[in-house]
Amino acid sequence: MVLVFVLLLLVAVCLGILRAILHGTLTLDRVDERLGTLPLPASPWKFQPTDDLIGVPGRIFIVGIPFTRRMHIWIRCPGRPTGEGTLRPGGQRYISGVWVTHNAAVADDSQPHSIDLDSAEL
Repeated sequence: MVLVFVLLLLVAVCLGILRAILHGTLTLDRVDERLGTLPLPASPWKFQPTDDLIGVPGRIFIVGIPFTRRMHIWIRCPGRPTGEGTLRPGGQRYISGVWVTHNAAVADDSQPHSIDLDSAEL
């Protein structure tokens, strides 16, 4: 009985990790200024310096949230207020003076849902 419980717990943990995997890219913008693009790896977290992204020394830390496909983002830069927020897939959020936009990865062979090329009249 204990072995079955341990196996079920292990499966739940593995599913949680798989659901927390990050995907796509984050685009960082200020008013009228594109700062940088951060590709998200196929892992549950990403940690990177902000020097090249927003031109301010500091760190950005991104963690995938299991089962919701959301991500939690912290931006910490010395001399600036610490910012944090939760971002949905394809969403946008203002964190620590920077607009953070998630661009979800789309497979090359799939068409957007709003365009049906087979039934469109040209």
